[in-house]
Amino acid sequence: MRLTIAALSIFTVVVHGQQTLLVPAQYVTIQAAVSAAVTGDTVLVAPGVYGGVVSICAGITIEGSGGAEVTTIVGGMICNSSSTQALVRGFTITGGSPGIYIERSSPRFENCIVTGNAGSDGGGVQCRSTSTF
Repeated sequence: MRLTIAALSIFTVVVHGQQTLLVPAQYVTIQAAVSAAVTGDTVLVAPGVYGGVVSICAGITIEGSGGAEVTTIVGGMICNSSSTQALVRGFTITGGSPGIYIERSSPRFENCIVTGNAGSDGGGVQCRSTSTF
């Protein structure tokens, strides 16, 4: 008697294309969308006022669709070593302590208004161990 065993290996390759995650249409908060995003994704935020501190991820874009005049984050943003090459565009950032905190990272901010923030080492933007802003 002869026994033949055939083995079949199936490899699935998933290529993640750039996605746009919509706030509040798909995600209730900016942070929820940022947490779901991966490198290359864009979190597109509709005009409005959004509360809470936003901790930025590496290689994503976070954009206020209507610009800084109509899209506000109340609570500030944290950019640490995991937020390298992130881009934040078109927000008013207010009510933070500080407004933007950057540590060991190199995010870019474009067309943002940073106002009405507080902090003992810099109310608007506080940088630690970083070479760019």
